[in-house]
Amino acid sequence: MLICGLITGVAQAAERISGHEIVAQIIVQAKEQGQDVIPRLAGHKLFYPCKTKLSIAPKFEDWQTINVSCAQPYKWAIAVRADVMMPADVTMPKDVISPAIEPKKITSTMPINGVARPQHSFVVYNAPLKRGTVIEAKDLMVQTGFSSKVYGGYRQVSDVIGRRLTKSVSAGAPSLARHLEINYAILKDAIIDVTLTRSGIEIIGKAVALSDGQIGEVITVANLETGVKLKALIKNSSEGKIISKQLH
Repeated sequence: MLICGLITGVAQAAERISGHEIVAQIIVQAKEQGQDVIPRLAGHKLFYPCKTKLSIAPKFEDWQTINVSCAQPYKWAIAVRADVMMPADVTMPKDVISPAIEPKKITSTMPINGVARPQHSFVVYNAPLKRGTVIEAKDLMVQTGFSSKVYGGYRQVSDVIGRRLTKSVSAGAPSLARHLEINYAILKDAIIDVTLTRSGIEIIGKAVALSDGQIGEVITVANLETGVKLKALIKNSSEGKIISKQLH
């Protein structure tokens, strides 16, 4: 339901913008700002025509998610995921650890044995902590080097500071939602942004939370326009990522 309207059969194929064209414009725009990216957008996809220059800008500071929009003749927008290339002379070992600062969403695609391997950043514990401990900034680090996403893991130390542990944890372990006392980021009936990713395209819509939820938890939401129930992974106090449709 969220995808409906992004791709249309009304406009003539010759007038539409292809994924190849959007990718090329993203690469040029990012290059002008000193960043090399590889957009993950299928080249054969077709989008509404655009009579004005496409607006291209990073959703966050690191170009990992890029907003592409057009104002005329039809107002439309998409979010495109991209791999952010690191300079060839920069080494990112797995044990690189930064102080307790707000991490950026960093993805490295430096080739390993000829294959690009993404690198992700997550909050980890700086030292062993006992159950019942109220977490402070000194207890946390931001570690870069995870080869895959840690579901239920946190990317920002601000999401963890002040929370109480429900179990003892070891040094270097990623901080997970199940380690912490419930701290609902989203309350029932709240209207949140939800994202659905298909073929490298991120579509954003609105939904109503049908239950309380904490960051990293999967809850049921209802599409604001259609009422269709969906499963969403809570990312923060205003966003969720669609995982699947609610079957029952």
